[in-house]
Amino acid sequence: DTLKAHSSASTGTGADDPVEQPPLRVATVPSITTQPPARTPVRTPSTTIKSTPSATAPTTQNSSDALKNTFTELLRKWQTVKKTAVRNRSTGELADVLAGKALEKQTGAIKYLMTTHKYYEMTSRGVTVNRYQELTPGKKYAVFALVKEFRRFVDDTTGQVLKDAEDTYNVNYTIEKIDDKWFISDSTLINSPAPAKTR
Repeated sequence: DTLKAHSSASTGTGADDPVEQPPLRVATVPSITTQPPARTPVRTPSTTIKSTPSATAPTTQNSSDALKNTFTELLRKWQTVKKTAVRNRSTGELADVLAGKALEKQTGAIKYLMTTHKYYEMTSRGVTVNRYQELTPGKKYAVFALVKEFRRFVDDTTGQVLKDAEDTYNVNYTIEKIDDKWFISDSTLINSPAPAKTR
């Protein structure tokens, strides 16, 4: 529109032509030079948008992995405590790992071994946490694990081995956070599938 106005003005008076045209040429040059920089920033945001989702994905995975590792470590600790408890028939360390029904059950089992003069020699072959389910947010979980161990049942008075076996079984552990520490508060034995027993 500006060019049309100037061209019509230039046809009217010839004296205005030389004065009006040079500023028009200067005015069109900045409009050409400002366009290329405007295209460059458009590419930069598209790169940052793509990198943002990939950065958030591992953090949620890491938090669930951390919880699974916590449960695995607790169950491994329990295997170590249990090994000492059933061999020495001592209940002292049970409360470091167990609480509630689990503590009651195991204390009763140790007392039974004491009164019958028997003990277990136990070797852990490993614990694998297969999955866990939240029962109370951040506080109570059902943890499903595969436990492998070798057990030898011995009569303390005669030294006779009454039974020995390689066991593989599935357990549903109830794990609770009490005073910022994780404990096994209950456990239920789940029937092992046939392939697990043959291993």
